[in-house]
Amino acid sequence: MATKPSTSNKASLSHNNNGLIHTVTGENKENTTLLWFDPSIGSEEDTERTQQELRSINDFVIFQTDLDKCVAYIQSIANEKIFLITSGSKASEILPQIADLSQIDSIFIFCIQKDKYIDLINIYPKIIGIYVELDDLSQSIREQVKLVDKQIQAFSFFDQNQKSTKDISKQTAEFLWFQLFNHVIIRLPRNQQAKQQMINLCRQYYRGNRKEIQLINDFEREYRSDDAIRWYTKQSFVYQMINKALRTEDIDMLHTFRFFIGDLSERLVREHEKILSSEQQILTFYRGMKIDREECDKMKENQGNLITINGYLSTSRLRTPALTFALKATKRTDVVPVLFHIICDVQKLGNNVVFADVSKFSVFPDEEEVLFDIGVSFKVQSVMKDETYSNLWLIKLETVDESARIVNDYVELNRKQEEEISVTIIFGKLLTSMGKYDQSLNYFQSLLSNESENEDEARIYNNIGSAYRYKALYDDAIKNYQHAIDLMMNTKPEPRIKNSARPIMNMGNVFLDRCELDKALQQYWQSLEITEQYYGKEHLQTAIVLFHIGGVYYEQKDFNRALKYFKQALEIREKRLPSVHIRIAQCLTAIGRVYSDMQELDQALSYHRNALDMFNKLLPSDHNDIASCLINIAIVLHKQQELSTALDYCLSALKIKQKVFGESNSHPQIADTLHRIGSIYEDQKNNTLAQKYYEDSLSMNLKILPDDHPNLLRLKQDVTRLTEKN
Repeated sequence: MATKPSTSNKASLSHNNNGLIHTVTGENKENTTLLWFDPSIGSEEDTERTQQELRSINDFVIFQTDLDKCVAYIQSIANEKIFLITSGSKASEILPQIADLSQIDSIFIFCIQKDKYIDLINIYPKIIGIYVELDDLSQSIREQVKLVDKQIQAFSFFDQNQKSTKDISKQTAEFLWFQLFNHVIIRLPRNQQAKQQMINLCRQYYRGNRKEIQLINDFEREYRSDDAIRWYTKQSFVYQMINKALRTEDIDMLHTFRFFIGDLSERLVREHEKILSSEQQILTFYRGMKIDREECDKMKENQGNLITINGYLSTSRLRTPALTFALKATKRTDVVPVLFHIICDVQKLGNNVVFADVSKFSVFPDEEEVLFDIGVSFKVQSVMKDETYSNLWLIKLETVDESARIVNDYVELNRKQEEEISVTIIFGKLLTSMGKYDQSLNYFQSLLSNESENEDEARIYNNIGSAYRYKALYDDAIKNYQHAIDLMMNTKPEPRIKNSARPIMNMGNVFLDRCELDKALQQYWQSLEITEQYYGKEHLQTAIVLFHIGGVYYEQKDFNRALKYFKQALEIREKRLPSVHIRIAQCLTAIGRVYSDMQELDQALSYHRNALDMFNKLLPSDHNDIASCLINIAIVLHKQQELSTALDYCLSALKIKQKVFGESNSHPQIADTLHRIGSIYEDQKNNTLAQKYYEDSLSMNLKILPDDHPNLLRLKQDVTRLTEKN
C-alpha cells in the first residue's frame, strides 16, 4: 500500500505558518529540489521513512500542505530544478498552475488508484509516471536526479570583437569571472584549517542525512590530495555543492571549497601531463545533453565567438554513449537534444588548457570520461542539425587557449590604469564592477585572514571601503578607507604617498555621497595634488580626480566650473581610452546632467542618450549604471513634459536598482528613484500614487540619512502637501 509523509512534530521536521514541513532548512546548495505537495499528510512513522528515503537521493526536500503557498514557492525558485511529487486527487488542483513553469522539471504522481489517473500522463508531458509503492517512486526519482545532474550546465560567451576586456560587456562579465576565478582559487593556501572549514559547512548543511554524513566522515578520515578526482567523480556532496556554487557564482561557497577545488585542479594538471607526453596530436571528445531552446539559440548567435562552461565539463572519448544520452527520451518540450563535438589540438594547446582522462578514477570506467578544468574556453565553430537524427543539434567546438590571453589583457589593463598588480585583488574588483557588492565585500574580508599574508593589506581595506560605500554603509566605508591610508603612510622605510591618493579620493566620494561637500572637495584637492605630482597631468588617475571635483561643483550648483572639470576629465579619457569605454560614458552622463540643470535640455538629452548607448554595449542589462542613465533621461523628459515616457524610464530603472541593492533594503538611490516617480505622478494629477511613492521614499530616507539632511525636510513637505490634496 502507498505510504504518505506525515505531519510529525519530531525534531527532524519543522513546521511553520507557510504550510511548509521542511526536512532541511536554509538555502538549497544542490541542483534539485524535491517538493512533495499533499494537504493530507500521513503518519509520523511514514514521514520519517519518506524523509530518509528522499534525502538519500537528493538532500533538499520540502513537504508542502498549502496549495497557494506551494505555487508561490515554485514561482520563487530561480536556480534549481523542481521535482514535484503529488497525489492523483490533488494533481488537478496544482498541475494547471505550475506544469508549464520552467522551474518544474519532472512530476511524479503517488497514489493508490493508479488506473484512475492514468490519463494525466497524456495531459501533462512532464509526468514521469504514477506510482503505488514508495520504492518504485524513489527509484524513478533517483534516475531523474542523475539525469538532471548531468544535464544542468551553464555557459558564458565572449565576443571577440570587444573593444577591450576592461569594458565588461553583457556577455563577457561572467566569462571573465570564471577565467579569473580559476587563477585565484589555485593560489589560495590549502591547509588543515581550510579543510576543516569545508567539512564543518558540509556537516551543518547535510545534518540529518545519514548517507551524506557518513560520506563526509569518510572524507574527513580518508581524504588525501591525490584522491580529489575520485571524490569528484563519485558525485557525492562534494560534486553537488561545488557544481551548484559554480553555476550560480556563489563566491562564498566556492571560497569555502577552495581546499578541494585547488586539489582537484592540481590533480587534473598532473593527469593532463600524461596526455601531453603521449604525443597524441588531435583528440576528439563528446558530450550529449539537453539544453533549453533559448540556450541553443544563443549558441547559434555566437558561432565564431568564445564560450566557457561555468564549471567543470565532463566529456567522453566515445560518441555512442554521448549520443545515446542526448537522444534519451523526454517529455519536456522546452529542451532540445544536442551533441557537443569537441576538438583538441593537444600539442598546440600544451599546458594552457587542462583536461584529463579520469576513467580510472570513476565508478563507470567504461564511459572513458575526460574532465575539463574550470575556465577552459572553446570557439563555437558551427551549430547545425544532425543529418541522421533530425531533432538533434550538432555543436562543434574547438578548444582554444585564448582565455589565457583575455585574462592577461584584463590584468594588464588593471595594472596600467589602476596600478593593481594582484590577480587576487583584481578578481574582487571585478565582482564590484559587476554590481556584486555583497560578494565583493565577503571576498575581500576573507582575504584579510592569515591565509592571504602576501596580499597588500592596505589595498584590501581600500576595496572593502568601496564595497561598503556602494552599499551606502558610509561610516564603515570611511573607517576602512582611513585604515588603508594609515597603513600606506606608516609603511617603512618610506611612506607610500603615491598609493594613498586613491583611498584619499575614495573618502571624498563618501563625503560627496553624504552631501558634505566642503569635506569632499578638501579630499579631492589633496588627492589631485598627489596625483599630478606622481602620475602627471594627463594620466587617467588625474582624470578620475578631476571628474570628482566636477561632481562637487555640480552639487554646489556651480555649473560652469562643473562643466570645466568634467570636460577636462573627458578630454583625457578620450585620448587615453578606447572610443567605447565605461569611463567615457560616465563623463557623458555627468555633462548631460549639468546641461539638464542649466535648462539646455536638447544638449542634455543628446549626452544622456549617447551615454546610454555606450552603457548598453558595455554592461549587463541589470547593471546599476544603466538604471542611473535611465533616470537621467527621465529627468530631462520630465522637464520637457513627456510625462508618460519619463515614467516608463523611471519604473524600468527602479526594477534594476531594486535588483542590484535588494528590494527590501534601504538605499539612497532607490529612495531617490521612488521620489522621482512620485513627482511624475503628481504632475500627472495622480495624487494617490504620488503620495504613496513620496511616503515610501521618506520612509527609506529616514533609515539612512542623518536627521539634519536637507532631503528629509523636502520629502516631509512633499508628503504633507499630497496628504492635504488627498
